[in-house]
Amino acid sequence: GKTKRVISIGDLEICIFTPDDSHQSIVRAAKHLCCQIAPIDQNMITEYLKKSYSFPDPELLISFGGSPSVYGYPLWQLRLTEMYFLPTHRDIQFDDFYEILDKYSRCEQRCGK
Repeated sequence: GKTKRVISIGDLEICIFTPDDSHQSIVRAAKHLCCQIAPIDQNMITEYLKKSYSFPDPELLISFGGSPSVYGYPLWQLRLTEMYFLPTHRDIQFDDFYEILDKYSRCEQRCGK
């Protein structure tokens, strides 16, 4: 099953993922779509994954770890996501989180333009 956890604060939703979430979503999509009669295309995969995650594409990703990586994240949903990488989640302070939100609020999303 899905291992993500969702924390809702007003209009803000924070989703927490484990490395298995991305892999299992692709496996479930492949199993489901291989039984379809219609030819499989990118739109079918996108729609299935959106339904399986039941949340919109993330606008902001904060990843913790020794090296910047999106391993374990739902890659299909990250194409327009602003990403920030921190070495560890230990000792993160409010000011650190606020600084990321401040940078994000000033970023220009050009959607490939």
